[in-house]
Amino acid sequence: MRAYPLRPPSSAAYHLAWRTRPARITRTIRRFLARCRPEAAEDGGWSRETAILLRLSEETDVQPSDTHPEAERVQVELLRQASVQTRLSLALSLSETAMSLSRRAIRRARPGISEQEVGLAFVELHYGRELAERVREYVNRVEP
Repeated sequence: MRAYPLRPPSSAAYHLAWRTRPARITRTIRRFLARCRPEAAEDGGWSRETAILLRLSEETDVQPSDTHPEAERVQVELLRQASVQTRLSLALSLSETAMSLSRRAIRRARPGISEQEVGLAFVELHYGRELAERVREYVNRVEP
């Protein structure tokens, strides 16, 4: 697995980006990744997640089906006018909400498990089994 100087944007950033047009998303992601790891732009060494995102951004119609176009225009304009602090706060709030919903789904799927097991299941689901096992080993060493 390659080590990147910076990770691709968080899922909250992806979600906010989906409100724009696919070509713009693709351009923005490619520029971001080229700044993070310039050699990747030349050798095509994008991560699997990034390759999937780029493909989806080129093929997916991102127009929300449940939002009236005028309401969406107003929402986008308000986001553009918002301060960096406000936009960051919204992104962090969205990320926190997504994480809490994921944890809630884990609790519902596995009733009766401890909060520690919920956390480990969350890590396994979002970051992979290998990292979850390493975290589990660490926790078992620290808390016998």
